Amino acid sequence: MDGSFVIVGNIAGKLAEFEKLVPDLLKYSPQLMLVTGNITEDGTDESYRKSYAALSQVYKRYGVAIEVTPGSKDRYNDKLPDTYSAYFGEPTATFTALGTRFITLDSSSGVLGNKQLEFLEKNLTTNSFIFTHYPPSVGLWAFESMKEGSPRFLSILAERAHLVKGCFFGGIKTLHQEKLASEGMMLNVPAWVVGNGGEAFEISKFGYSRPGKCGGLAVMVRSGQVSFEAITAAE
Repeated sequence: MDGSFVIVGNIAGKLAEFEKLVPDLLKYSPQLMLVTGNITEDGTDESYRKSYAALSQVYKRYGVAIEVTPGSKDRYNDKLPDTYSAYFGEPTATFTALGTRFITLDSSSGVLGNKQLEFLEKNLTTNSFIFTHYPPSVGLWAFESMKEGSPRFLSILAERAHLVKGCFFGGIKTLHQEKLASEGMMLNVPAWVVGNGGEAFEISKFGYSRPGKCGGLAVMVRSGQVSFEAITAAE
């Protein structure tokens, strides 16, 4: 099925900027919006209420479905609160859109444990998009990445690379862009970090860093082929 979806991240404390970005996202006629974590400022009920209200308006006004994965800021007292599931459903789940499976994994603690990785292995059996907050620990990305689970996660991706149409992450700080281009994480699947201050960085062998200000990423699916375009918010 042809269509498109968009990805944003780290909207915590930036709801006004996010709302200004929405028209730029809608230019791609997305059926779906993914949020790669840090939905809230501090994981409190009030923060969840505000973020849910902003995200749900996108669905109510424009009919764009919303799916999220939790980030580190969405935890409270060192755990993901029940409020998350009440608003957004289970943090580890699968769903189908655009004829493709989407797999969400909860790495908000910085860890992909055995339960998460077994879930990935069980469900990565067909063409899929994968999204989670923290990227695996590789090269320059090791300083702000998964604390545990990277080797097995990377092994699964390598073994089933032909099924992975895209991996999307949200938790990383800005790197020197020239270094990122030459020494960044190399994966054998299309992989992007989306969400640090609205920037979108490609971290796979398919390209190089593409910074955008208060933007995100558009993913287009046409005749089974997937393409990516970094979104920069209009000034």
